[in-house]
Amino acid sequence: MKKLLALVLVVVLGLAALAVVGCGGDTQQAQDYLKAADADYAASQKNTQELESILTPMLAGAMAGNYAVLTVAGLQQADAIIQKGLADLPGIREQYVKVDSLNGVEDYKQYADAMVKTVDADTAALKGIKSLLDSLMPVVQSGNQAAIAQWFQANSATVVQLQELQSELEKAYNEAQQIKKENNLEY
Repeated sequence: MKKLLALVLVVVLGLAALAVVGCGGDTQQAQDYLKAADADYAASQKNTQELESILTPMLAGAMAGNYAVLTVAGLQQADAIIQKGLADLPGIREQYVKVDSLNGVEDYKQYADAMVKTVDADTAALKGIKSLLDSLMPVVQSGNQAAIAQWFQANSATVVQLQELQSELEKAYNEAQQIKKENNLEY
């Protein structure tokens, strides 16, 4: 009887240890979801980098007074990338949300939730940039340098807000990656 009680105690303690560590449960499914979501998010970030490579020289040049760097073609190319990002991000967000329905994967849920915040920040930044470009496009199409200068003066606060959204996005992403690192989440 003592051996049976000792064996039951060892099994119960072993199961409790597994639950604390986060093993078992839906770990493999969480890993699969997160692997796919992270890959899709990384691909979307390549588009974001392309967007930055288009907009940074144009907007920086224009803010410095060189309005000739603003082109309709460049703004259209940027808009196409933004639209693709806005179309892709909801699906990526849903991939991270799937982890919340799983059991026994609290560390993975914590990371997934942090990445949902990242995707939300990314979406907000893209929407803000799109709104800005939508208002800038007609002015650039007019070719009126004075109107472009006036537009930049009138919208300087919006540009600053977009920079703040970018900072929030970077902060959210860094926090998510810290959670991933601290919890040794590998997949």
